[in-house]
Amino acid sequence: MLLYTGGVSDDYAVLDMNGEEFGFEAIFEALVETIPEPVFFTDLEGSILSISQRAVDMLGYPSKEKLLGQPAGTLMAPEEQERAASIPQDASEEKLQQVEFQFKHKNGTTFPVELSVVPVRSPTGKTIGFMALGRDISERQYLRKKLENTHKELET
Repeated sequence: MLLYTGGVSDDYAVLDMNGEEFGFEAIFEALVETIPEPVFFTDLEGSILSISQRAVDMLGYPSKEKLLGQPAGTLMAPEEQERAASIPQDASEEKLQQVEFQFKHKNGTTFPVELSVVPVRSPTGKTIGFMALGRDISERQYLRKKLENTHKELET
């Protein structure tokens, strides 16, 4: 196996396995699709440029095409959309930002998601977009609430 990433000016990588070449996009797509968490990529304005199948499934949409180009804020509950608009500004100033939002499933139900947002930078260091890894934390919140109720019961 040979991985070639070239210099800063090269915008490709080639993996040669048994004489077959795979471009960087194919390698990157395979990586994104194997990560267990939903993955989102947006431009600086927050429009969805790329989205993993896990994210599409989590949101209940039939295909990626229904979400590409849409503002990422529209994936969130209406009361969260204004707060979601601040993510690009906050994330571009930090290396990693972790936030929780109520996301909106295609069927209208909402559920809590923890997002880890990082800026995507050009070789010169300029922020050109954002990547977010999501995690449905419904079960975590349910268990936390159950634990709190158990503590309250034990105190009384």
